[in-house]
Amino acid sequence: MAVPTGDNILIEQEEAEAISSGGIHFVDSEAAAPNRGRVIAVGSGMMTTTGNRVPSEVKEGDRIVFDPFAAAPGAEVELNGEKYLIIREANVRIIL
Repeated sequence: MAVPTGDNILIEQEEAEAISSGGIHFVDSEAAAPNRGRVIAVGSGMMTTTGNRVPSEVKEGDRIVFDPFAAAPGAEVELNGEKYLIIREANVRIIL
């Protein structure tokens, strides 16, 4: 498996829900950007300005909620036929 560098995290993104908790059905264009996923691999952590490495708070297998606009263009990758997303740890909002 690929290992991200620095404070990057490789995640498998969950699909957007087609039905809201209130029972509203979304068509594809109305569905909110999916912002949950499962951590597949974690980088070595963030490097501080003093040269110290801060280990990541998330670990492989964690389910997370992240900023839906966290992924920059080109941050989607395909490995072994599966699609993944690379985000920075700073964009993780909650570890479930």
